[in-house]
Amino acid sequence: GQQGAKLGRLPKLGPPVAGFEAELPGLFQPLLVAARGRLAVFALGERSARQAFSPGETIADAGIFSPFSDQLGDEFQPSSVLNVEALERLLGGALIGPRLGVGRSYLEPLARIATGTRVDDERLVSRLILAFDGFNQ
Repeated sequence: GQQGAKLGRLPKLGPPVAGFEAELPGLFQPLLVAARGRLAVFALGERSARQAFSPGETIADAGIFSPFSDQLGDEFQPSSVLNVEALERLLGGALIGPRLGVGRSYLEPLARIATGTRVDDERLVSRLILAFDGFNQ
């Protein structure tokens, strides 16, 4: 039979961090789900989680966001990027699996999701970009 996830406490990641650690079949390191203040982190392994809470650069500085800068516009600050293709490979097809039925054909070409925000007077405005296979990077 297939073994399920084993849940446990997070390792010490510094000042108050809430969340849990999960050992999942097929993953080479535990998945850490953690939050501190307004920052939420999904990381493989303790080292990745520590880097996420104390990054050496912002998401805007990292090259992963540059393909989306033009689509967001200059006034938007990068907020998040999710590499759906890499996550799907890592999870062995569990994200966009056969259980989705007809919806699967719409989600399979999804490659990346990016978001950005800006402040407009007293409102926070968000922009969401869905990039599909064939997206010119």
